[in-house]
Amino acid sequence: MVVPPELLAPHTTAGTPGQLLVQGRSSGLPAWPGTTVDGGGALRSSFEAGLDVQAWISYLVALLAIAYAAIAAVNTMAVAVLSRRGEFAVQRLAGAPRRQIRRMLLVEAAVLAAIAVGLGTVIAAFTVLPMAVALGTLIPRGPIWVYLAVVAAAFVIVGPATALAARIATRRRAIAES
Repeated sequence: MVVPPELLAPHTTAGTPGQLLVQGRSSGLPAWPGTTVDGGGALRSSFEAGLDVQAWISYLVALLAIAYAAIAAVNTMAVAVLSRRGEFAVQRLAGAPRRQIRRMLLVEAAVLAAIAVGLGTVIAAFTVLPMAVALGTLIPRGPIWVYLAVVAAAFVIVGPATALAARIATRRRAIAES
């Protein structure tokens, strides 16, 4: 935002603006203490540095959202697995070893994580693709490692949570001894 210095001065603590954008020759500028004269590159680099900070803030906000979703996913998976104890007891009575039940649960968790990643990608595409088109490209720009980290996190979170819940759910005997 470009504002005349007279309008800006009363709104600053020093009474003078921190930066001035001057169009024309710089030779007629008064020698203010701490004044540097530079081309448009200084302003551009300052702006780009600000964008870098904003990008990292966006990454941190996304990380918080992912952490919240991870906690919700772990709780949901644990409750879903532990609520099926009766089903696992019937399978064990039918001859299925604990190991087979745990493998079955891990395959279910992997399929669930793959579906979640697929749906999440489709939902994100509805916001990311219009932004990319607005910026003049068909393919969104940005580091691919962010997407790959989210995909990896989905599987890394769901797998151990399911394995632990399966271990707890199959720890008891199928028929309680009296």
